[in-house]
Amino acid sequence: MEKCLAVLDCPMVFEGENALGMSSMSLCPSIGIAPGLISRHVRVVEGQLVCVSIWQSLFCCRSFHDAAWRQRAETLFQSSYRLRIEEITQESDVA
Repeated sequence: MEKCLAVLDCPMVFEGENALGMSSMSLCPSIGIAPGLISRHVRVVEGQLVCVSIWQSLFCCRSFHDAAWRQRAETLFQSSYRLRIEEITQESDVA
């Protein structure tokens, strides 16, 4: 099974700023809560949150970033977020 990389790039949104009562961090996976999550790294630069997460498999990653997750992201960020998901292959580990 190949590992998977997910990179979320989105604006910082705080709980009181939207009808969902969610923040940008609410859409980031957490160790112990998101099945298959190996590691998560978060950084905020000039009002943009970047969350890089490594998953045990593409299936685990896509299970977390499902249709409900995408709907919440659209509500919070409209079209001003990017989510990139890609498998980590043996070749990319070496390079």
